[in-house]
Parts: sequence; C-alpha cells; structure tokens
Amino acid sequence: MTVASAADGVHLSTEVLGLDLALVAAPEVADGGISVRVTSVRLGGAELDTDDLAPLLGEDLLELELDVPDLPLGLRLVQVVPADGGLRLSLTGEDVVLADVP
Repeated sequence: MTVASAADGVHLSTEVLGLDLALVAAPEVADGGISVRVTSVRLGGAELDTDDLAPLLGEDLLELELDVPDLPLGLRLVQVVPADGGLRLSLTGEDVVLADVP
C-alpha cells in the first residue's frame, strides 16, 4: 500500500483481486475529535460514488472517528490537514504560557 498527502486529502493505493484500488480520505475536525472520511474511490480505473458504496459497505468503512484526549493548558483542536508523514494539527488557546510546559 502506498500513502501520500495532498491538498485534497490523504491518497491511499493498493491492489485488490488484481485491480488497482485508490482512495482519497479527507480529515477534518468534528466534535472536538478528528473525522477521516473517504471522499473518492477508484477501482480498476472506474470511479465509484461513495454515496452508493455506503449502503453496501456501511458508513464505518467510509468514515473513521478519532478521539482527541483532553489537551493540556486549555488548548483545543481547530484544524487538521494532510501533511508528509501524517496529519498536521492546529491548536488554539488563550493565555497559554509555553514556559510552563515541561
């Protein structure tokens, strides 16, 4: 399997039953956590509509919810974007004193 980051999401590709399978998954902040939703599916060169796949595969295979534990210093997650090697998280907080961080 290959994984690459791009502006539109995380691109994953592999081979399934002799056919090329390519997915694009877009991360976003949702309910204080991270939601990663499959936005594009290409199998053997044919584009498949994710809305048509949901009833067949179930939403659990098309969307992943990641809980973010309570963050220290009153920080909160505000943005998540694909980046080389994973995801880049943006946090915000008020009156945060970084010198207090061990």
